Amino acid sequence: MQLISQLEHVFIEGAVTKGIDRDIAQDVFDRLSGFGSYSFAKSHAASFAVLVYQSAWLWKYHPLAFFVALLNNHPMGFYGILVTECHRQRCT
Repeated sequence: MQLISQLEHVFIEGAVTKGIDRDIAQDVFDRLSGFGSYSFAKSHAASFAVLVYQSAWLWKYHPLAFFVALLNNHPMGFYGILVTECHRQRCT
């Protein structure tokens, strides 16, 4: 977070130079720096890529197991869509 705080002055002064109100520039910077505290790191992106690859493989080669696991763990109200897709994939 130290690098972000070093850039605060540069960002705000640059925005003011371009005609942006100082309070608005500060608000934008605060929101951006807040996002930086929870945005995704490269390691998260890499692990997500592995998860997507494994999910795609499971869906391709074992669709019934894929859909059952999905329905059992993360239905999020999409039961109808998932069941329809499972039938479409002929994973019965």
